[in-house]
Amino acid sequence: MKKVHFDANPTEESAQFSELASLLLVLLNRKGVELTVESQRNRVLSENQFKVSGSLVHSACAVGTLLPELIEEKSIRLPYAFPIARMCYQRLLSAAYVLSDKGEAAKRAILYSVYSAFKNKKNHYSVGNYLEMISAGFRISRNSNIVAEAIDYFEKQKNSKLECELDRHARCKIIGKK
Repeated sequence: MKKVHFDANPTEESAQFSELASLLLVLLNRKGVELTVESQRNRVLSENQFKVSGSLVHSACAVGTLLPELIEEKSIRLPYAFPIARMCYQRLLSAAYVLSDKGEAAKRAILYSVYSAFKNKKNHYSVGNYLEMISAGFRISRNSNIVAEAIDYFEKQKNSKLECELDRHARCKIIGKK
């Protein structure tokens, strides 16, 4: 079998973007650590805000570490950088939104993660005439207080079954006002 080679085209511009992305991730990670230290020292955030925003910022940094290598040179890998950059952006936007309200968004995010884990503990998959159920390796009791609260919030009150009620533009407006 013949090997396939793809040309890479390193340019000054792509190298600068890669260097900038690396620098931004270092700064972002540092700010995430500062946020953690400051919120624990001064108790400026609710416990839920701290948990959700901290995990979102650190997750954005982890996802973002893939970007510099992908954009370092113009090559066939470049299109893969766009969805990764979007995931990083969405996590940072969500973290900023959680920090900009009085804790309702953080509470909703925590309840949504519990609700999602509970609802997805068993999934049914089918291919043709073949049907299979895949169960998660963990058990979640419906009687647990947090699970009952999450089910009540997302099912019985007919709330939107989304982690965030607002779209991206509405969240940006709220963040801009703070």
